[in-house]
Amino acid sequence: MKLFRLKEKKTPEELKTIIFPESEEIRVLNAVDFILKKKIARVILIQKKNRPEIKIKPNTNLIIIDEDFSVQFLENYHKIRLKKNPAYKISQSKSDIRNSITFACLLLK
Repeated sequence: MKLFRLKEKKTPEELKTIIFPESEEIRVLNAVDFILKKKIARVILIQKKNRPEIKIKPNTNLIIIDEDFSVQFLENYHKIRLKKNPAYKISQSKSDIRNSITFACLLLK
């Protein structure tokens, strides 16, 4: 919690973004609520298909992305995979990108 106290003093322009792929976990939702209340960081939650809707108060520093949004990154992800393994199939990339942790990594920049 000491880390959070240090980060509270940042201005909105200095806020970093945290991506949580495990949006259905109660511990994650509690952490997100705390982070947003204290204005520690911007938060991106990845909403998984066929899961209950995320119940968290709307906030300007909160973005909720549906995991189906990941298909927009398929082409770029597949290019990355082909660099490491030229025989990598598009079907494998489709399967990989459906993993919320892989998708979260793609959102990092």
